[in-house]
Amino acid sequence: MTIRNYRCRVCDKKINDYFCDLGPTPLANSFIDNKKLFNKEKNYPLKVYFCKKCYLPQLPEHVFAKNIFSNYDYFSSYSKSWIKHSKNYVSEIIKDLDLNKENNICEIGSNDGYLLQFFKQKGFKVLGVEPAKNVANKAVKNMYHFVFDNGAYCVTGGQPVPGAGIVDWKAMGDAAGYAATFSFENLEDLVTGIDEVFAAEGPVFIRLAVDKEIENTPVQFRERPRRTMKDAIIELPKALS
Repeated sequence: MTIRNYRCRVCDKKINDYFCDLGPTPLANSFIDNKKLFNKEKNYPLKVYFCKKCYLPQLPEHVFAKNIFSNYDYFSSYSKSWIKHSKNYVSEIIKDLDLNKENNICEIGSNDGYLLQFFKQKGFKVLGVEPAKNVANKAVKNMYHFVFDNGAYCVTGGQPVPGAGIVDWKAMGDAAGYAATFSFENLEDLVTGIDEVFAAEGPVFIRLAVDKEIENTPVQFRERPRRTMKDAIIELPKALS
């Protein structure tokens, strides 16, 4: 289906050209619970038009935005590869466009802050515009990923893990796309740096080297921890003083 007299949504020029037609398509992320309803699911034309005046690829408005973004299910930060790409992209675009901290960064369709977090980390002022309220309110800021590195498979006899002693954990965290990464060789260093860790905006990766303790008792028979990780961290300074 081609729309007659369709005009560009930005410059109002009449458009007759399109470069991609994916046919009738259901709304993205609009999942249906009952399989019997599949045949009743609404489909809309997904034909991408192109304006030769302002060069904007665009879709005609077949659906109101509120019907798409009221409860949007896609969160960009769920994809580790996309986070890694976004972090690399920020470094590249700053260099390519010679951006500095006098430049303000605005992203239209910023989702959960997956991209802007890396600009903000480098000191830029950022603004994200996101129509889906449930997504915009879930920007990752307080996720702390702790890895306790004992270099061994302690529950199966103490065999060394591949790369034990030579893995650069901080580089690994950076490559995985964490906004901030830390690596500590002992508890004393962790206590000294814990304020910096919790001051960093997430997601944050923290690796702590620990002594290996061989434990071959079946999981179901092990004594459960009596305190939480948060309690243990709070008690660290006192325990080490």
